[in-house]
Amino acid sequence: MPAILKISIEEQNENAELQHELDYQGLLTTAERFAMMFRKSYEIAKELLKRGYRKPVEIIKRS
Repeated sequence: MPAILKISIEEQNENAELQHELDYQGLLTTAERFAMMFRKSYEIAKELLKRGYRKPVEIIKRS
């Protein structure tokens, strides 16, 4: 489970968020990063397919 950076509305800062993300990514091994990337790619593809934005591969019959 990825770490969540909780900040108040007054303290919202893109640089702080980016630094937190970079720190978190730096703690992961290469294998963990790839696993996270593949898992997220699968989740996005599944969601797109569910919403009709991505069609599954079709078999084309040649005559």
